[in-house]
Amino acid sequence: MADKLKRLTEQNSKLEKELSEARTENAELRERLEQAFKMNELGGNAELETLRKNLGDALSAEYHDFTSSDKTFNKDNFEANYAGLVRIFKILKRFGFALE
Repeated sequence: MADKLKRLTEQNSKLEKELSEARTENAELRERLEQAFKMNELGGNAELETLRKNLGDALSAEYHDFTSSDKTFNKDNFEANYAGLVRIFKILKRFGFALE
């Protein structure tokens, strides 16, 4: 009976040690995962900022043309306004915006 109790006590100690190691490893992995999510979020923000800048640069000429042109829309300037819209949609498609 004493041998069985000793063996069970040793087994219990071994299992408690394994559990402690597993908890430590779990905490370390959780921390690494949180850091990876933070880095991914920062990378996504940088990509979004780059997209905004590049899209702004691509559309700036169209915006300048729009703001400096006659604001009335009639038959005389229809073709020019239509062509401007076509150029804007091409730019948006080039940047990956699904418009269909």
